[in-house]
Amino acid sequence: MNREIKFRAWDNELKIFRQSFYIDQLGLMYFNNGGMVGTLETSNYVLQQFTGLKDENEKDIYEGDILKISWSE
Repeated sequence: MNREIKFRAWDNELKIFRQSFYIDQLGLMYFNNGGMVGTLETSNYVLQQFTGLKDENEKDIYEGDILKISWSE
């Protein structure tokens, strides 16, 4: 079984998730936002890895996500 490996980054300054980015060997993050490419230090971000699981709406679940679980017997 192959698991898709992907990450998202929480931007501590703008309080949003970044999905489209990569990190180079020096630790600088490059992203594409509306056609503008910039570099940011990774210390401004919290990286989260995809768990390989999806919720009931087929939305990806990442490390650190808070889940609500309910069941009845």
